[in-house]
Amino acid sequence: MEEMSCVYGINHKTRCMVSQEAEQEKNRFIIGTQDPRNDNEIHLLEFNEDECDISSIIFKHPGEVWSITAHPYLSDMIFTTYKIPNSQTMETSLWKMNTVDVTENTVTEYKLDNMATFNSNYKIKKIICEPTESATKLATLEDNTISVWDINNITNTSESIRQYTIPSNQYNDKIQLTAGVWSPHSNDIFVTTNNENVFTWDCRKDGVGMKIENAHEMLINDIDYNPNKPYFIATAGNDCNVKLWDIRLPKEPLKIISDHSHWVWNVKFNHYHDQLLITSSSDCQVNLQSAVSVSSSAKFLEEKSIIITDEKSDFDDKTSMDDSITYNKYEQELFYTGTGSSHPVDGIVSTYDQHEDSVYAITWSNSDPWIFGSLSYDGRFVINIVPSEEKYKIFNITCS
Repeated sequence: MEEMSCVYGINHKTRCMVSQEAEQEKNRFIIGTQDPRNDNEIHLLEFNEDECDISSIIFKHPGEVWSITAHPYLSDMIFTTYKIPNSQTMETSLWKMNTVDVTENTVTEYKLDNMATFNSNYKIKKIICEPTESATKLATLEDNTISVWDINNITNTSESIRQYTIPSNQYNDKIQLTAGVWSPHSNDIFVTTNNENVFTWDCRKDGVGMKIENAHEMLINDIDYNPNKPYFIATAGNDCNVKLWDIRLPKEPLKIISDHSHWVWNVKFNHYHDQLLITSSSDCQVNLQSAVSVSSSAKFLEEKSIIITDEKSDFDDKTSMDDSITYNKYEQELFYTGTGSSHPVDGIVSTYDQHEDSVYAITWSNSDPWIFGSLSYDGRFVINIVPSEEKYKIFNITCS
């Protein structure tokens, strides 16, 4: 059965989009436009699954929006990094999305109120926040510096409470801080990517923690944290690959996914079912992937012996790295790549080719684990839903 899709068009170039993190009941997404010749906008979108409809509230925004971050617990607040009109200068501000009733004409005006603008000495490219309702910190990614801030004390004169400097490499390449994500398992730990490397940081300590050097052959564009496994991350790069890692074992990835034909811009774990990932690329495609073999469901399936067996196989036994469960390599390959199974297997669940330009942003809905959105540079925003067949396979695990 083919699931429905819903499309929303914007008459501007677009590059960044996030879900409204603090919204737990409605499927809401926030998009920033990036048009150097026109006024720019913030679009607050709401997807109604029953009606298969997307409604919008549009706010005027000064300058091209290059990065957008939703406040973790205040639904009407966002951070944006943007280029000041008629200038090459970038600024980062905290905004409140306001609705103002104009009583004389009974018209509702939507406006952004600037709550604070970060000190211009901080050359901010992106903001990442603690992903909890009790968040106290955020981090700003700059040229070669990471600054940590008190999220409850952001004003025009605020200063960071801690700073880290990215160590230079042996080739003296220019440091490019491209992405970061806060750990959902700790209030003090976050991970960033620069060039081809992955670094972990602990706000209680100085310097780099664990690291993965040369994680990709080319620039890393995105990173995400597994919501159910504390040391597991995913990275996406210009080498057309998505890689899944245990950051305690940096020598080689747990899994490599090579299903895109051009630069991979995004990878995102499902917030609940961590075997599901979405990826997007300059090949104009969005892929819904299953990586159950390295997910939190793998241990459950092995313990329940839900594996196709072949007693005559002479393959060497192998020990599961994080769970110390011994299983036959041949059995694992049969199960995780099998067809016609009533349980999830590794591989592409579905490919979506509804875009005609590079897909620069993807995200899961924060209120529904089966809904996700994608955004391409030409302003096309598409909502898709995980296929029912895959849902039933996942339910077979969770209900067993």
